[in-house]
Amino acid sequence: MSYRLVALAGLALACGSGGRSFVDGATDGDELGEIPAPGGQLQCRRDSDCRLVNDCCTCAAINRRELPAACDPARVCGEATACVEVGGVRQIRCIAGRCVLGLDCDVALVNCRRVRPLCPGGQVPRIVLAGTQRCWGECVEARQCLAVSACRECAEGDQCVGTSAPFHCIPPP
Repeated sequence: MSYRLVALAGLALACGSGGRSFVDGATDGDELGEIPAPGGQLQCRRDSDCRLVNDCCTCAAINRRELPAACDPARVCGEATACVEVGGVRQIRCIAGRCVLGLDCDVALVNCRRVRPLCPGGQVPRIVLAGTQRCWGECVEARQCLAVSACRECAEGDQCVGTSAPFHCIPPP
């Protein structure tokens, strides 16, 4: 895949084939927190700016000042909240100015014999622990991962942030 460099708001942006863009120059959490989220505004600057919404309808990381989407009050889910469907969420994070679920999607250290699942575009396998082994889990939205190993894992039209692995998938501004 080839990239062409384009200057955008003080960042070097390289556009590759497949409709993804690559934002160069940000590698640590503090710098990533300064990259604008959709609409050009930061959703967060640090992890403490985010909170988890985990009810019958929604599993999402949102800004702590945002109101969560309404869920049907008549819906009863008991223990089976929406976050259970993605294997549970242990830590929400502020990545690239966005609140994310902080799912482990680091494929580099998978060490079990399961076959990697085929995920739709913009999704990657979540990594789960099976005893002491790191194995392939269900497919999750790449935007909700702490990091992805390659820009090709981002959804069509998303930006890929980072200079080398790990990368972060963010929606276009």
